[in-house]
Amino acid sequence: MTTELSALARLLVYPRHQTLNELNKIDHILQNSRRLDPHTKENLKTFTVALSAAPMSALQNIYLASFEEDYKTLDLTQQNHESAEALKLLENLYHEHGQDFSEKDVPHFLPAILEFLSTVSYNEALSWIKQAEPALRAIDRKLLDVSSPWLAVTDSLLSLSKRVAAKIFGIKKPSEGKSPRKVFC
Repeated sequence: MTTELSALARLLVYPRHQTLNELNKIDHILQNSRRLDPHTKENLKTFTVALSAAPMSALQNIYLASFEEDYKTLDLTQQNHESAEALKLLENLYHEHGQDFSEKDVPHFLPAILEFLSTVSYNEALSWIKQAEPALRAIDRKLLDVSSPWLAVTDSLLSLSKRVAAKIFGIKKPSEGKSPRKVFC
């Protein structure tokens, strides 16, 4: 089981008191991971600290602004060919394991998809994350457009995708000297 993916999934759900009560456990999993680079850990730490300090109503409003308003216009199937192919591959994997989701629901189903991927082998999960990279980039761009703090989570998934490329092609790891993105101005 890939506990990091499960922890990231819990960070992507609509904020509730239960999620905030689990932040220390989630943060502990992420900070002690050998699979996440220091830059990613720093961004996620900044994010979880900000989550724990913000009022629940503010978190929920920011979440809705991040994942509801702008995703009404996000059409991953028509945005580009790579996104459509990646989503089709994810959909096939999900179907092979008896699950179902609609491509238009991907931003909302991302936590469920990550929970599912946390149950397969780490290498298989990374392979699927790499194949879903175009879809993740589309979500990441939308979060960047609205300056969403949840960008730390999608950035971490893209960082894992880069690790796959580095492993396959012998590419050096992404720069770890970057400063974390600002969370909750």
